[in-house]
This record gives sequence, C-alpha cells and structure tokens, in this order.
Amino acid sequence: RISVRDDGPGVDEASRARLSERFFRVLGQGQPGSGLGLSIVRRIAELHGIVLGFGPGLDGRGLGVTLDFPRAAES
Repeated sequence: RISVRDDGPGVDEASRARLSERFFRVLGQGQPGSGLGLSIVRRIAELHGIVLGFGPGLDGRGLGVTLDFPRAAES
C-alpha cells in the first residue's frame, strides 16, 4: 500500500466518491483542467490490479490518496 496525504483545501466526502469519474470537477476549486486525470489513473491502476482510494488528508484537512497493490503470488 502507498498512501499520500496533504493538508491543502481538501475535497468533501461526496466529491471524493466521484473524483475518478471522467470529466468530474470539484466545484469552487478555480483550477484549470478537464477532469480526466484521475479517471486515467484509475483505469491504469485497474489494469494492474491496483485499487485507488480517496479519503481525508492530514488532521482531517486536505486529501488522502491510497494505492492498494495486489499481493505477490507465492512461489
């Protein structure tokens, strides 16, 4: 598992559930973009058996992102 968390402006819980949808943008962020980046990341992760997750960041602020990798096969 890899986890990354920050303490920036964050994303509310309802929006976190939609972050990896194509063309979804969090309202009020004022940042340029098309809303495709995280949907591309999610698809690549799926192709490799990786589960992408979103949660709160540091001290309940910001955003947390986790990548859960599949267990290596026993040899």
